[in-house]
Amino acid sequence: LGSLNFIAAAGALIGGPCSDRFGRKFTVGLTCWLFLVGTVFMVIATNYTVLLLGRCVAGLGVGVAFIAAPVFISEVSPSHMRGELNTTFDVAINAGILLGYIVSYLVQIIV
Repeated sequence: LGSLNFIAAAGALIGGPCSDRFGRKFTVGLTCWLFLVGTVFMVIATNYTVLLLGRCVAGLGVGVAFIAAPVFISEVSPSHMRGELNTTFDVAINAGILLGYIVSYLVQIIV
């Protein structure tokens, strides 16, 4: 399902203006709600349309979060830790993606 990634690109385009207008903290909180709502839709999905809707909502949250969260981290962190914290953010994202692929592979082998 590439819908999450496709919508994440659109979310990245609106992430900057949204965080400038409403503030970084509010925007990061909004992404949390988008993740939650998208996950609920995916969990309760009884058909492909609801699943796709959940993926799109979660994708919007991903895109906005990829823009707002690093800026928020940079603004609230001490200057001597700024680079380390933003690097940790990026590494955690990639580690999560890798873990998702590994779990998916293992589930495919077991089932």
